[in-house]
Amino acid sequence: MIERVAMPSLRMPPRDGMRKPSLTWADLQSHLQIAAQCRDEAVKTLGGLVDQLTQGEQVDLANAGQIVRRMFALLQGEPRLASLLMGRQVMEEDYLVLHELNVAWLVMATASWMGIDAQEVRDGGLGALFKDIGMLQVPDEIRLAPRPLSENERMLVEQYPIHTIDMLERCGNLSQTTLLVAFQAHERCDGTGYPRSRHAMFIHPLAKLAAVADVFSAVTCDRPYREGVTPYKGMTILLEEASRGQLDPALVRVFLDCFTLFPIGSFVRLSDDTVARVVRSNGAEHTRPVVVPLQSDGQESTLQVDLGACKGLSVVEALPAERARKLSGMVNRKGVEPAPPSHGRGETRAAG
Repeated sequence: MIERVAMPSLRMPPRDGMRKPSLTWADLQSHLQIAAQCRDEAVKTLGGLVDQLTQGEQVDLANAGQIVRRMFALLQGEPRLASLLMGRQVMEEDYLVLHELNVAWLVMATASWMGIDAQEVRDGGLGALFKDIGMLQVPDEIRLAPRPLSENERMLVEQYPIHTIDMLERCGNLSQTTLLVAFQAHERCDGTGYPRSRHAMFIHPLAKLAAVADVFSAVTCDRPYREGVTPYKGMTILLEEASRGQLDPALVRVFLDCFTLFPIGSFVRLSDDTVARVVRSNGAEHTRPVVVPLQSDGQESTLQVDLGACKGLSVVEALPAERARKLSGMVNRKGVEPAPPSHGRGETRAAG
């Protein structure tokens, strides 16, 4: 059985030793265009591979390995790019592939930022890409049911990771890490997960990280029966599940350190009513990211505000994108004037 191996330990890096952002906001946006092309190509490739696997074919996953290597290379420039690449508004028929891609981005970004061995990061990313393909073996009338499932139906659904492993093992030449991440991503540290109800010490660390990324992607993506929550709310859900013992608290903390409580690309309202977009995290200062105010036309200004250095300003509200654009036309119409650069962290701060 795949789980009959000793689970590796994961050494948590010191919080002050984490990687610092290496790209400016302008460079990050340029980098994003290249990464988005990679994402779009990956969706097509993965869709074809998933179809082959669900039809019982023996598939060479070399193409998927190439996707993972390219994703990994892109994340070396800026791991936090992953939160900008997440597809949140998707059609139901595309959800599985896009969700798996979201989770793989987040897992590899966080693990890479932590300094985990590159091959382990790529193997974990590959496992995240295919962790839900067994779900396609569940009858559509159950898998797509717009209603609560019965106890028997729920038990049937919770066995799908076994189908996943059966499908992946037919491919051959996959690492133990890849298989464990794919099999254990829905286990929970308190033993309430599936398919085997494993407790924390029997779950691979990268599978625990995949569980964190899986929850974040699932709750922030739109579905036909509900709208996704804001990234901020998604982060608070992670904290709640960690406090209940379901998610690994240390890995949730690292996930927060990497992406901040207000992930890059999300929108916020500041204590002076300025509407702004988050462009950089501040490590352990989860509530004090670097932001750029929006102009009255909803576009981003050239001014960067480091809330870690500007103690007089703080985030008071996380905003959905549509509301942020609308509010910026009313709140920011008065304009935000740049002040001289602060000496705290070399950023320009907002005039107060």
